[in-house]
Amino acid sequence: MNGIYIFIISGFIYADALVVDDKTGLKNIVMTKTTYKTYLVKSLIFNFIIAGIFAILPSLINLILWFAVRPNVPLVHFNIMNMAQSDLFVDIFLKSKVLFFFLHFLKIFFLSGIIASFAIFINTKFNNRYLGLMVTYIIDTIIAVSAGFLPTNFQYSFFAVFYSIIKPDFMTLLVGLVFLLPSLIYFIKLAKRGGKYD
Repeated sequence: MNGIYIFIISGFIYADALVVDDKTGLKNIVMTKTTYKTYLVKSLIFNFIIAGIFAILPSLINLILWFAVRPNVPLVHFNIMNMAQSDLFVDIFLKSKVLFFFLHFLKIFFLSGIIASFAIFINTKFNNRYLGLMVTYIIDTIIAVSAGFLPTNFQYSFFAVFYSIIKPDFMTLLVGLVFLLPSLIYFIKLAKRGGKYD
């Protein structure tokens, strides 16, 4: 399955909310009812959750259709013949396939949420509705290309981790921090300033 749609979904669905609310004046109306910090936290949490849910839907539909059409045939990517002992959740796959798929969906959910958080950060920082969609994918692609010069059995980019069953390692955590830390730092500063942009 192709993971590009996850970047599109995560960077497009709700990642422009703060920019749109500011341009339309909706933010000022919301500010009469609550504090900026509460508004910001709720927007960021909603962005994370909605991106995760919509990123899971295509995979879930694919899985349901596969089992509806070909219930006796194992999935191409997830069957015991394609798995190594070191693969992600392989022990769980042998015990419970439902839990195995649930954990993979959870992985997609959290990675999509991190991408959506970075996209909303880029959009808000540069006051642009669509920039976060492109920048997130470009950065992850640069990381994936850079990984070609590093040891081969590691998963570096989020794109590689979405549908892979190879265990992520410390480099994947660093890539996650590349996407998550700037977002957190920016929004903490923005909340302290009460929504006044740079």
